[in-house]
Amino acid sequence: MDWQSTRIWRAALPIANRFIRALLRSRWHRPASSTMMVLSFRGAKSGKAYSFPVGYAEDEDGLMTFTCFPWWKNVREERHVSLRLRGREVRGVAVVVRDPDRVLERFAYYLKRNPHDGKYFGVRVGRDGKTDPDELARAADRLVMIRTALDDAGGP
Repeated sequence: MDWQSTRIWRAALPIANRFIRALLRSRWHRPASSTMMVLSFRGAKSGKAYSFPVGYAEDEDGLMTFTCFPWWKNVREERHVSLRLRGREVRGVAVVVRDPDRVLERFAYYLKRNPHDGKYFGVRVGRDGKTDPDELARAADRLVMIRTALDDAGGP
């Protein structure tokens, strides 16, 4: 089941986000901050401040996160962002990646590093780290990847 599309999940999400955001900004961040960060930016049109806890994985190109929620539209073009990453405030530039092959390949990589996140995306991850290719492809079809390159001075 895809938890992100259920009514209960959508109703509970604002409460969960507040709690996780507070945890990641506290001195007790360590249990969660190895796979979660707070992503903050200003809306592209409205200028409104947004701040979301998101899962992330790191590779040679920087950080990646995945979402199906519409906030991603604010980073269709490069956007300066702030991150609460592993207990530190850092800055970077985020942009959306929508190439289906790249999203699928990087999402598989992401789930190998964050297997517990599979349930949020409707993908079962086995104890061996393997996923069902059909489940993975279905989930990736609904997702966009946000790629963030950290500023040189702000890297963790």
